[in-house]
Amino acid sequence: MRKKFLLAMAFLFIMAMTVYGPREASAISAFARQTGFACSACHYQHFPELNAFGREFKAGGFTMIGGQSLIEGEVLSLPSVLNASLMTRAVYNNTYGDNKTAKASEYDNGTWDFPDDAHIQFAGRAGGNVGFYTAVSLMPDEAGRAVQFKIPFVFKAYDTQINIIPYSTNTAGPSWSFEVLNTGVTETHTPLLHKVETSAPQYVLSGGGGMAMAGTPATGIAFVAYKPYGYINYSLWARDQLGFIGGHQHIASPLHYLRAAVTPTIAGWDFGLGGAGWFGSETWGPLDGPTRNRASAWAIDAQAQGTVMNFPVGIYTSYAEAAKTGDSDSASGFLNIFNSGAKDKTAWTILGEVGIIPNKLAAAVGYRLGHNGDPGRTGENTTDNATTVGLTYNPALNIQFSLNHSWYSGSGSRSDESASGFATCPSGSLTSCPMPTTLGGSNPTSGLGQLTTITMWTVF
Repeated sequence: MRKKFLLAMAFLFIMAMTVYGPREASAISAFARQTGFACSACHYQHFPELNAFGREFKAGGFTMIGGQSLIEGEVLSLPSVLNASLMTRAVYNNTYGDNKTAKASEYDNGTWDFPDDAHIQFAGRAGGNVGFYTAVSLMPDEAGRAVQFKIPFVFKAYDTQINIIPYSTNTAGPSWSFEVLNTGVTETHTPLLHKVETSAPQYVLSGGGGMAMAGTPATGIAFVAYKPYGYINYSLWARDQLGFIGGHQHIASPLHYLRAAVTPTIAGWDFGLGGAGWFGSETWGPLDGPTRNRASAWAIDAQAQGTVMNFPVGIYTSYAEAAKTGDSDSASGFLNIFNSGAKDKTAWTILGEVGIIPNKLAAAVGYRLGHNGDPGRTGENTTDNATTVGLTYNPALNIQFSLNHSWYSGSGSRSDESASGFATCPSGSLTSCPMPTTLGGSNPTSGLGQLTTITMWTVF
């Protein structure tokens, strides 16, 4: 009854806001201030999805200027003001397991987090061919910390833009260095907040009982070649924010990340097709006690964005796989950071989203077919499936309300709540988060539970 009431109230609220909410909105963010463009110039349907113009802006290193005046000299080209944004997010979560007498999770009782996230973003042009982006957290456990940081240096070679990007992120992994498709290769570009339920890379990279999390910290340098019809990203990275874990760190061998995608426009539709690989072995840390692990995962993804009968439509699909950790490697602690299980962890996802009211109200439905990689090393690679629906409403282009609801099914337990993006590990943690055993009841085939997430984003 409570579930039906909450869903009904959320739906009525969104529909009421659609009818009576404000019809005009101006984008209020660091990039919007610098360029003078509304958020919809770069975002498809709603943030954080990107369109073709958004990809170009990102490939240009955030240096495009619009209505703002510049302070210019012989080797100087800065906006006259430091552009900033304040981002906040409030989240309500509730799970619904089959066992009503013994709750499997604190989320079975419903939880409010306000704010769930809050940070100040400083971003934009630092020079004629240099940009920057940094997010400074306002959350109590990491207040004042630059949780994300990158400096793109952009050079042109004929019609190709070359980016060299030093970067550091507390959650988004090496793909955050440069990514412009909306399939979830990086956690910051997915249509719905239920990322692991609707993106195969996010599911597979969530660790499955291993040492990596749904969001993997990373520090590295990326080398990107970009054209309007495709891009390549190669990055050397270490699996943490090295400047924040204490002491000097010696990196004997970094991990590798390789990404390639094509982005053609065909018959007015914006397509994307790509692949990504996370690979290599790492040795880093204090000289008297270095950390050794390996990365072995890959993904392929595709998207199509266009219009059907004047309604904006987005279709996103992906497949991803993380290799198993063998018995000998498991015993020695030489784990695949994305899968400590005895079998390959795999997922295929598909998501469709349609703009019911363009740039204001969008509805989405997605499905995941997953295998959890046998994190308990029981000999069974159990299925872990999810069906997700979502509504996203923007009363203004910089304010967003969303409702996500997922149903879980399959032969195994739903065991990684941090993967949905609402429960996080301590920043810089090298061990997995505490995880409940299941969201469902004792009969795994009768329904593994459900998850409702209601979110409010604001970017000022």
